[in-house]
Amino acid sequence: MQTFKTALRIIWAHKLYMLLYVLTFGALMLALGISSIIAAGNDANASSTGSSGTTAPSAQNAASKLPKANIAIINRDSGNLAQGLHEYLGSGATMVTLQDTPQRLQDAIARNDVDLIVIIPKGFSERFDKAAISSHNGQSNNLSASNGSSQSSPSAMPLADTTVSYLSSEGVLAKTDVNGFFSELRSVLASGVQPDLSSAVRYVVRQSKVSSLSPTVKVVKEAADTGKSMANSFGLTIKLSIYPVFMAMTTCISLLIGVFNAPETRRRLNASSVRSYELSAQQLLGGMSFGLLCWALYYSIALLAIMPFNHGFSAISVLAITKVGISQLVCTLTSMAFGFMIGQFRASPTVASAIAVSFGLILMFTSGAAFDPAVMPQAMVTLGKLLPGWWFTTSINDALGLATFQTPHPSMFGWLQSMGLVALFGCVFVCVGLAGGRYRSAHAEFGMANRVTELTEH
Repeated sequence: MQTFKTALRIIWAHKLYMLLYVLTFGALMLALGISSIIAAGNDANASSTGSSGTTAPSAQNAASKLPKANIAIINRDSGNLAQGLHEYLGSGATMVTLQDTPQRLQDAIARNDVDLIVIIPKGFSERFDKAAISSHNGQSNNLSASNGSSQSSPSAMPLADTTVSYLSSEGVLAKTDVNGFFSELRSVLASGVQPDLSSAVRYVVRQSKVSSLSPTVKVVKEAADTGKSMANSFGLTIKLSIYPVFMAMTTCISLLIGVFNAPETRRRLNASSVRSYELSAQQLLGGMSFGLLCWALYYSIALLAIMPFNHGFSAISVLAITKVGISQLVCTLTSMAFGFMIGQFRASPTVASAIAVSFGLILMFTSGAAFDPAVMPQAMVTLGKLLPGWWFTTSINDALGLATFQTPHPSMFGWLQSMGLVALFGCVFVCVGLAGGRYRSAHAEFGMANRVTELTEH
Protein backbone atom coordinates (compact mmCIF):
# COMPACT_ATOMS: atom_id res chain seq x y z
CA MET A 1 0.00 0.00 0.00
CA GLN A 2 3.00 2.25 -0.41
CA THR A 3 1.58 3.83 -3.57
CA PHE A 4 -1.72 4.48 -1.78
CA LYS A 5 0.07 6.29 1.05
CA THR A 6 2.09 8.26 -1.50
CA ALA A 7 -1.12 9.31 -3.25
CA LEU A 8 -2.54 10.61 0.02
CA ARG A 9 0.69 12.49 0.74
CA ILE A 10 0.55 14.09 -2.71
CA ILE A 11 -3.00 15.27 -2.10
CA TRP A 12 -2.06 16.55 1.35
CA ALA A 13 0.92 18.40 -0.13
CA HIS A 14 -1.61 20.49 -2.08
CA LYS A 15 -3.76 21.26 0.96
CA LEU A 16 -4.02 24.89 -0.14
CA TYR A 17 -6.40 23.78 -2.91
CA MET A 18 -8.37 21.75 -0.37
CA LEU A 19 -8.62 24.76 1.93
CA LEU A 20 -9.73 27.04 -0.88
CA TYR A 21 -12.15 24.81 -2.79
CA VAL A 22 -13.50 22.37 -0.21
CA LEU A 23 -13.64 24.54 2.92
CA THR A 24 -14.04 28.09 1.63
CA PHE A 25 -16.34 27.59 -1.38
CA GLY A 26 -17.99 24.57 0.21
CA ALA A 27 -18.80 26.57 3.34
CA LEU A 28 -20.19 29.41 1.21
CA MET A 29 -22.54 27.11 -0.71
CA LEU A 30 -23.58 25.35 2.49
CA ALA A 31 -24.35 28.70 4.12
CA LEU A 32 -26.60 29.68 1.22
CA GLY A 33 -28.40 26.35 1.26
CA ILE A 34 -28.76 26.09 5.04
CA SER A 35 -30.20 29.62 5.25
CA SER A 36 -32.92 28.47 2.85
CA ILE A 37 -33.51 25.35 4.98
CA ILE A 38 -33.83 27.42 8.17
CA ALA A 39 -36.24 29.83 6.49
CA ALA A 40 -38.41 26.94 5.30
CA GLY A 41 -38.29 25.35 8.75
CA ASN A 42 -39.28 28.58 10.48
CA ASP A 43 -42.14 29.00 8.02
CA ALA A 44 -43.33 25.49 8.84
CA ASN A 45 -43.15 26.16 12.58
CA ALA A 46 -45.01 29.45 12.19
CA SER A 47 -47.72 27.73 10.15
CA SER A 48 -48.16 24.96 12.72
CA THR A 49 -48.35 27.55 15.53
CA GLY A 50 -50.90 29.64 13.64
CA SER A 51 -53.07 26.61 12.90
CA SER A 52 -53.65 26.01 16.62
CA GLY A 53 -55.50 29.38 16.94
CA THR A 54 -58.88 30.38 15.70
CA THR A 55 -57.83 32.42 12.71
CA ALA A 56 -54.83 32.93 10.44
CA PRO A 57 -53.14 36.35 10.30
CA SER A 58 -53.65 38.41 7.22
CA ALA A 59 -50.84 39.10 4.77
CA GLN A 60 -50.92 42.78 5.66
CA ASN A 61 -50.43 42.18 9.41
CA ALA A 62 -47.66 39.65 8.81
CA ALA A 63 -45.88 41.88 6.34
CA SER A 64 -45.90 44.86 8.73
CA LYS A 65 -43.47 43.03 11.03
CA LEU A 66 -41.03 42.11 8.27
CA PRO A 67 -38.67 44.13 6.08
CA LYS A 68 -40.16 45.02 2.73
CA ALA A 69 -39.12 42.92 -0.23
CA ASN A 70 -38.80 44.01 -3.86
CA ILE A 71 -41.20 41.82 -5.82
CA ALA A 72 -41.80 41.63 -9.58
CA ILE A 73 -44.90 39.93 -11.00
CA ILE A 74 -44.74 38.78 -14.62
CA ASN A 75 -48.23 38.19 -16.02
CA ARG A 76 -48.32 35.89 -19.05
CA ASP A 77 -51.97 35.02 -18.51
CA SER A 78 -55.26 36.84 -18.93
CA GLY A 79 -57.62 37.69 -16.09
CA ASN A 80 -57.25 39.56 -12.83
CA LEU A 81 -55.20 36.96 -10.94
CA ALA A 82 -51.89 38.81 -11.33
CA GLN A 83 -53.52 42.13 -10.46
CA GLY A 84 -55.06 40.60 -7.36
CA LEU A 85 -51.70 39.21 -6.28
CA HIS A 86 -50.18 42.65 -6.88
CA GLU A 87 -52.73 44.28 -4.56
CA TYR A 88 -52.41 41.48 -2.00
CA LEU A 89 -48.64 41.93 -1.69
CA GLY A 90 -48.48 45.67 -2.31
CA SER A 91 -49.14 46.76 1.27
CA GLY A 92 -46.14 44.87 2.63
CA ALA A 93 -43.73 44.91 -0.31
CA THR A 94 -42.28 47.16 -2.98
CA MET A 95 -43.62 46.13 -6.38
CA VAL A 96 -41.10 46.36 -9.23
CA THR A 97 -41.90 46.40 -12.95
CA LEU A 98 -39.67 44.23 -15.14
CA GLN A 99 -39.60 43.60 -18.87
CA ASP A 100 -40.63 40.03 -19.63
CA THR A 101 -37.45 38.87 -21.37
CA PRO A 102 -35.13 36.07 -20.20
CA GLN A 103 -32.12 38.39 -20.19
CA ARG A 104 -33.84 41.08 -18.08
CA LEU A 105 -35.22 38.57 -15.58
CA GLN A 106 -31.86 36.88 -15.19
CA ASP A 107 -30.07 40.22 -14.76
CA ALA A 108 -32.57 41.31 -12.11
CA ILE A 109 -31.82 38.23 -10.01
CA ALA A 110 -28.06 38.35 -10.61
CA ARG A 111 -27.82 42.04 -9.69
CA ASN A 112 -30.19 41.63 -6.74
CA ASP A 113 -32.55 44.24 -8.21
CA VAL A 114 -35.47 42.19 -6.95
CA ASP A 115 -35.87 39.76 -4.07
CA LEU A 116 -38.59 37.68 -5.71
CA ILE A 117 -39.95 37.17 -9.22
CA VAL A 118 -43.41 35.60 -9.59
CA ILE A 119 -44.37 34.41 -13.09
CA ILE A 120 -48.02 33.65 -13.85
CA PRO A 121 -47.80 31.23 -16.83
CA LYS A 122 -50.21 31.28 -19.72
CA GLY A 123 -53.41 29.42 -18.90
CA PHE A 124 -52.62 29.37 -15.18
CA SER A 125 -55.93 30.93 -14.08
CA GLU A 126 -58.01 28.32 -15.88
CA ARG A 127 -55.93 25.43 -14.56
CA PHE A 128 -56.00 26.81 -11.02
CA ASP A 129 -59.78 27.25 -11.08
CA LYS A 130 -60.36 23.72 -12.36
CA ALA A 131 -57.90 22.18 -9.91
CA ALA A 132 -59.44 23.97 -6.91
CA ILE A 133 -62.94 22.81 -7.81
CA SER A 134 -61.63 19.33 -8.62
CA SER A 135 -59.91 19.07 -5.23
CA HIS A 136 -63.18 19.96 -3.50
CA ASN A 137 -65.11 17.39 -5.53
CA GLY A 138 -62.44 14.80 -4.88
CA GLN A 139 -62.68 15.33 -1.12
CA SER A 140 -66.47 15.06 -1.26
CA ASN A 141 -66.25 11.80 -3.20
CA ASN A 142 -63.74 10.37 -0.74
CA LEU A 143 -66.00 11.23 2.20
CA SER A 144 -69.01 9.60 0.56
CA ALA A 145 -67.12 6.51 -0.61
CA SER A 146 -68.15 3.24 1.05
CA ASN A 147 -67.20 -0.47 1.14
CA GLY A 148 -63.51 0.39 0.71
CA SER A 149 -63.96 1.52 -2.87
CA SER A 150 -61.02 3.60 -4.15
CA GLN A 151 -61.55 7.03 -5.63
CA SER A 152 -59.37 8.92 -8.05
CA SER A 153 -57.11 11.49 -6.41
CA PRO A 154 -57.86 15.16 -7.00
CA SER A 155 -55.88 17.06 -9.52
CA ALA A 156 -52.66 18.56 -8.28
CA MET A 157 -52.75 22.32 -7.81
CA PRO A 158 -50.70 24.20 -10.43
CA LEU A 159 -47.87 26.34 -9.12
CA ALA A 160 -46.77 29.78 -10.22
CA ASP A 161 -43.10 30.03 -11.17
CA THR A 162 -41.12 31.80 -8.45
CA THR A 163 -37.44 32.75 -8.43
CA VAL A 164 -35.85 33.97 -5.20
CA SER A 165 -32.61 35.93 -5.02
CA TYR A 166 -30.09 33.82 -3.14
CA LEU A 167 -28.66 36.94 -1.49
CA SER A 168 -31.99 37.99 0.00
CA SER A 169 -33.78 36.60 3.03
CA GLU A 170 -36.69 38.95 2.31
CA GLY A 171 -37.37 37.08 -0.93
CA VAL A 172 -37.72 33.77 0.92
CA LEU A 173 -40.17 35.33 3.35
CA ALA A 174 -42.10 37.06 0.57
CA LYS A 175 -42.54 33.71 -1.16
CA THR A 176 -44.52 32.51 1.84
CA ASP A 177 -46.96 35.41 1.31
CA VAL A 178 -47.34 34.36 -2.32
CA ASN A 179 -48.08 30.79 -1.22
CA GLY A 180 -50.54 32.17 1.32
CA PHE A 181 -52.42 34.09 -1.37
CA PHE A 182 -52.88 31.00 -3.53
CA SER A 183 -53.79 28.87 -0.49
CA GLU A 184 -56.52 31.32 0.54
CA LEU A 185 -57.73 31.58 -3.04
CA ARG A 186 -57.96 27.80 -3.33
CA SER A 187 -59.89 27.60 -0.05
CA VAL A 188 -62.38 30.23 -1.19
CA LEU A 189 -62.95 28.49 -4.53
CA ALA A 190 -63.22 25.02 -3.00
CA SER A 191 -65.65 26.16 -0.31
CA GLY A 192 -67.95 27.87 -2.80
CA VAL A 193 -67.91 31.19 -0.94
CA GLN A 194 -67.45 32.94 -4.29
CA PRO A 195 -68.86 31.67 -7.60
CA ASP A 196 -65.86 32.23 -9.87
CA LEU A 197 -62.14 32.98 -9.86
CA SER A 198 -62.47 36.74 -10.41
CA SER A 199 -64.84 37.13 -7.47
CA ALA A 200 -62.63 34.92 -5.32
CA VAL A 201 -59.57 37.05 -6.10
CA ARG A 202 -61.39 40.24 -5.14
CA TYR A 203 -62.66 38.58 -1.97
CA VAL A 204 -59.19 37.45 -0.84
CA VAL A 205 -57.69 40.88 -1.57
CA ARG A 206 -60.51 42.61 0.30
CA GLN A 207 -60.05 40.39 3.33
CA SER A 208 -56.29 40.98 3.39
CA LYS A 209 -56.84 44.74 3.59
CA VAL A 210 -58.96 44.50 6.74
CA SER A 211 -56.39 45.33 9.40
CA SER A 212 -58.63 45.04 12.45
CA LEU A 213 -60.19 41.72 11.52
CA SER A 214 -58.71 38.44 10.48
CA PRO A 215 -59.89 36.84 7.25
CA THR A 216 -63.02 34.76 7.53
CA VAL A 217 -61.26 31.97 5.65
CA LYS A 218 -59.01 29.94 7.93
CA VAL A 219 -55.85 28.83 6.14
CA VAL A 220 -53.87 25.93 7.55
CA LYS A 221 -50.73 24.97 5.70
CA GLU A 222 -50.87 21.31 4.76
CA ALA A 223 -48.07 18.91 5.62
CA ALA A 224 -47.52 18.26 1.92
CA ASP A 225 -46.86 21.96 1.29
CA THR A 226 -44.42 22.12 4.20
CA GLY A 227 -42.62 19.02 2.98
CA LYS A 228 -42.38 20.42 -0.54
CA SER A 229 -40.83 23.65 0.72
CA MET A 230 -38.36 21.74 2.88
CA ALA A 231 -37.47 19.40 0.02
CA ASN A 232 -36.88 22.37 -2.27
CA SER A 233 -34.47 23.94 0.25
CA PHE A 234 -32.63 20.66 0.80
CA GLY A 235 -32.37 20.13 -2.96
CA LEU A 236 -30.96 23.64 -3.39
CA THR A 237 -28.24 22.90 -0.82
CA ILE A 238 -27.18 19.76 -2.67
CA LYS A 239 -27.37 21.40 -6.10
CA LEU A 240 -25.01 24.17 -5.03
CA SER A 241 -22.39 21.56 -4.13
CA ILE A 242 -21.61 21.08 -7.81
CA TYR A 243 -19.28 24.10 -7.81
CA PRO A 244 -16.95 23.37 -4.84
CA VAL A 245 -16.98 19.59 -5.36
CA PHE A 246 -16.20 19.85 -9.07
CA MET A 247 -13.36 22.33 -8.50
CA ALA A 248 -11.82 20.28 -5.68
CA MET A 249 -12.05 16.96 -7.53
CA THR A 250 -10.78 18.32 -10.83
CA THR A 251 -7.79 20.14 -9.34
CA CYS A 252 -6.63 17.56 -6.81
CA ILE A 253 -7.18 14.45 -8.95
CA SER A 254 -5.49 16.02 -11.98
CA LEU A 255 -2.50 16.95 -9.82
CA LEU A 256 -2.34 13.42 -8.42
CA ILE A 257 -2.49 11.78 -11.84
CA GLY A 258 -0.03 14.31 -13.25
CA VAL A 259 2.57 13.49 -10.58
CA PHE A 260 2.32 9.74 -11.18
CA ASN A 261 2.42 10.23 -14.97
CA ALA A 262 5.58 12.35 -14.89
CA PRO A 263 8.34 10.67 -16.98
CA GLU A 264 10.73 10.14 -14.07
CA THR A 265 8.02 8.80 -11.77
CA ARG A 266 6.70 6.54 -14.51
CA ARG A 267 10.13 5.02 -15.15
CA ARG A 268 10.60 4.28 -11.45
CA LEU A 269 7.18 2.68 -11.21
CA ASN A 270 7.83 0.53 -14.27
CA ALA A 271 11.11 -0.65 -12.76
CA SER A 272 9.48 -1.71 -9.47
CA SER A 273 8.44 -5.28 -8.69
CA VAL A 274 4.82 -4.30 -8.09
CA ARG A 275 2.45 -5.08 -10.93
CA SER A 276 1.17 -2.15 -12.93
CA TYR A 277 -2.51 -2.83 -12.25
CA GLU A 278 -1.82 -2.88 -8.50
CA LEU A 279 -0.11 0.50 -8.77
CA SER A 280 -3.04 1.90 -10.74
CA ALA A 281 -5.52 0.45 -8.25
CA GLN A 282 -3.71 2.07 -5.32
CA GLN A 283 -3.61 5.42 -7.14
CA LEU A 284 -7.33 5.12 -7.84
CA LEU A 285 -8.01 4.18 -4.23
CA GLY A 286 -6.12 7.23 -2.99
CA GLY A 287 -8.07 9.57 -5.26
CA MET A 288 -11.40 7.95 -4.40
CA SER A 289 -10.66 8.22 -0.68
CA PHE A 290 -10.31 11.98 -1.04
CA GLY A 291 -13.46 12.20 -3.17
CA LEU A 292 -15.53 10.10 -0.76
CA LEU A 293 -14.31 12.21 2.16
CA CYS A 294 -15.43 15.43 0.46
CA TRP A 295 -18.78 13.90 -0.49
CA ALA A 296 -19.42 12.53 3.00
CA LEU A 297 -18.44 15.82 4.65
CA TYR A 298 -20.72 18.01 2.50
CA TYR A 299 -23.66 15.61 2.51
CA SER A 300 -23.45 15.01 6.27
CA ILE A 301 -23.57 18.74 7.02
CA ALA A 302 -26.55 19.21 4.68
CA LEU A 303 -28.29 16.23 6.29
CA LEU A 304 -27.68 17.54 9.80
CA ALA A 305 -29.16 20.89 8.76
CA ILE A 306 -32.38 19.30 7.50
CA MET A 307 -32.99 16.76 10.29
CA PRO A 308 -34.24 19.21 12.99
CA PHE A 309 -37.10 20.14 10.63
CA ASN A 310 -37.69 16.58 9.36
CA HIS A 311 -39.08 14.87 12.45
CA GLY A 312 -39.78 11.23 11.73
CA PHE A 313 -38.92 11.87 8.07
CA SER A 314 -42.30 13.56 7.69
CA ALA A 315 -41.09 16.18 5.21
CA ILE A 316 -38.51 14.16 3.25
CA SER A 317 -38.61 10.37 3.19
CA VAL A 318 -35.63 8.07 3.78
CA LEU A 319 -35.82 6.90 0.16
CA ALA A 320 -35.65 10.46 -1.15
CA ILE A 321 -32.67 11.27 1.09
CA THR A 322 -30.91 8.12 -0.10
CA LYS A 323 -31.50 8.93 -3.76
CA VAL A 324 -30.19 12.47 -3.27
CA GLY A 325 -27.05 11.07 -1.64
CA ILE A 326 -26.51 8.70 -4.55
CA SER A 327 -26.97 11.55 -7.02
CA GLN A 328 -24.32 13.65 -5.30
CA LEU A 329 -21.98 10.66 -5.07
CA VAL A 330 -22.26 9.96 -8.80
CA CYS A 331 -21.64 13.65 -9.52
CA THR A 332 -18.53 13.51 -7.31
CA LEU A 333 -17.23 10.46 -9.18
CA THR A 334 -17.89 12.17 -12.52
CA SER A 335 -15.92 15.20 -11.32
CA MET A 336 -13.07 12.86 -10.40
CA ALA A 337 -13.23 11.37 -13.89
CA PHE A 338 -12.91 14.86 -15.36
CA GLY A 339 -9.87 15.49 -13.16
CA PHE A 340 -8.41 12.18 -14.33
CA MET A 341 -8.84 13.29 -17.93
CA ILE A 342 -7.09 16.62 -17.28
CA GLY A 343 -4.27 14.81 -15.46
CA GLN A 344 -3.72 12.41 -18.35
CA PHE A 345 -2.97 15.40 -20.56
CA ARG A 346 -0.33 16.45 -17.98
CA ALA A 347 -1.75 19.90 -17.40
CA SER A 348 0.19 22.09 -14.99
CA PRO A 349 -1.37 22.96 -11.60
CA THR A 350 -2.14 26.48 -12.81
CA VAL A 351 -3.86 25.24 -15.96
CA ALA A 352 -5.78 22.55 -14.06
CA SER A 353 -6.99 25.10 -11.51
CA ALA A 354 -8.07 27.53 -14.24
CA ILE A 355 -9.99 24.79 -16.05
CA ALA A 356 -11.65 23.69 -12.80
CA VAL A 357 -12.79 27.21 -11.88
CA SER A 358 -14.00 28.11 -15.38
CA PHE A 359 -15.81 24.86 -16.11
CA GLY A 360 -17.23 24.78 -12.56
CA LEU A 361 -18.82 28.20 -13.06
CA ILE A 362 -20.25 27.10 -16.41
CA LEU A 363 -21.77 24.01 -14.79
CA MET A 364 -23.30 25.96 -11.91
CA PHE A 365 -24.86 28.69 -14.06
CA THR A 366 -26.19 26.37 -16.78
CA SER A 367 -27.38 23.51 -14.56
CA GLY A 368 -30.26 25.35 -12.91
CA ALA A 369 -28.54 25.42 -9.51
CA ALA A 370 -27.83 29.15 -9.46
CA PHE A 371 -30.84 30.31 -11.53
CA ASP A 372 -34.29 28.96 -12.13
CA PRO A 373 -34.22 27.48 -15.67
CA ALA A 374 -37.60 29.15 -16.29
CA VAL A 375 -35.88 32.56 -16.48
CA MET A 376 -32.71 31.38 -18.24
CA PRO A 377 -32.14 32.24 -21.92
CA GLN A 378 -32.80 29.38 -24.31
CA ALA A 379 -29.13 29.31 -25.31
CA MET A 380 -28.10 28.63 -21.71
CA VAL A 381 -30.73 25.91 -21.37
CA THR A 382 -29.48 24.24 -24.55
CA LEU A 383 -25.87 24.44 -23.38
CA GLY A 384 -26.83 23.12 -19.96
CA LYS A 385 -28.43 20.00 -21.43
CA LEU A 386 -25.10 19.17 -23.11
CA LEU A 387 -23.28 19.15 -19.75
CA PRO A 388 -23.53 16.82 -16.73
CA GLY A 389 -24.58 19.59 -14.33
CA TRP A 390 -28.06 19.89 -15.85
CA TRP A 391 -28.76 16.19 -15.41
CA PHE A 392 -27.37 16.25 -11.87
CA THR A 393 -29.86 18.93 -10.80
CA THR A 394 -32.61 17.12 -12.72
CA SER A 395 -31.85 13.94 -10.77
CA ILE A 396 -32.17 15.90 -7.51
CA ASN A 397 -35.61 17.16 -8.56
CA ASP A 398 -36.69 13.64 -9.51
CA ALA A 399 -35.31 12.19 -6.27
CA LEU A 400 -37.24 14.69 -4.14
CA GLY A 401 -40.36 14.64 -6.32
CA LEU A 402 -40.16 18.35 -7.18
CA ALA A 403 -42.24 19.43 -10.18
CA THR A 404 -40.12 22.13 -11.84
CA PHE A 405 -39.25 23.48 -15.28
CA GLN A 406 -36.68 20.68 -15.60
CA THR A 407 -38.91 17.91 -14.27
CA PRO A 408 -42.60 18.57 -14.98
CA HIS A 409 -43.40 14.98 -13.94
CA PRO A 410 -40.77 13.69 -11.48
CA SER A 411 -40.46 9.92 -11.22
CA MET A 412 -38.10 7.10 -10.28
CA PHE A 413 -37.51 6.33 -13.96
CA GLY A 414 -36.57 9.95 -14.61
CA TRP A 415 -34.12 9.83 -11.71
CA LEU A 416 -32.50 6.69 -13.11
CA GLN A 417 -32.27 8.28 -16.55
CA SER A 418 -30.60 11.41 -15.21
CA MET A 419 -28.18 9.42 -13.08
CA GLY A 420 -27.31 7.25 -16.06
CA LEU A 421 -26.48 10.33 -18.14
CA VAL A 422 -24.26 11.77 -15.39
CA ALA A 423 -22.45 8.44 -15.08
CA LEU A 424 -22.12 8.28 -18.87
CA PHE A 425 -20.34 11.64 -18.85
CA GLY A 426 -17.91 10.19 -16.32
CA CYS A 427 -17.23 7.17 -18.54
CA VAL A 428 -16.59 9.47 -21.50
CA PHE A 429 -14.12 11.54 -19.46
CA VAL A 430 -12.24 8.39 -18.42
CA CYS A 431 -12.10 7.06 -22.00
CA VAL A 432 -10.86 10.38 -23.37
CA GLY A 433 -8.27 10.55 -20.61
CA LEU A 434 -7.02 7.03 -21.29
CA ALA A 435 -6.83 7.72 -25.02
CA GLY A 436 -4.99 11.00 -24.46
CA GLY A 437 -2.59 9.44 -21.99
CA ARG A 438 -1.87 6.55 -24.33
CA TYR A 439 -1.26 8.94 -27.23
CA ARG A 440 1.17 11.07 -25.21
CA SER A 441 3.01 8.02 -23.88
CA ALA A 442 3.39 6.48 -27.33
CA HIS A 443 4.71 9.69 -28.85
CA ALA A 444 7.00 10.29 -25.88
CA GLU A 445 8.50 6.79 -26.25
CA PHE A 446 8.86 7.28 -30.00
CA GLY A 447 10.62 10.61 -29.46
CA MET A 448 12.92 9.10 -26.85
CA ALA A 449 13.82 6.25 -29.23
CA ASN A 450 14.70 8.74 -31.97
CA ARG A 451 16.94 10.70 -29.60
CA VAL A 452 18.72 7.53 -28.47
CA THR A 453 19.25 6.54 -32.13
CA GLU A 454 20.70 9.94 -32.97
CA LEU A 455 23.11 9.80 -30.02
CA THR A 456 24.23 6.30 -31.01
CA GLU A 457 24.92 7.35 -34.59
CA HIS A 458 26.99 10.32 -33.47
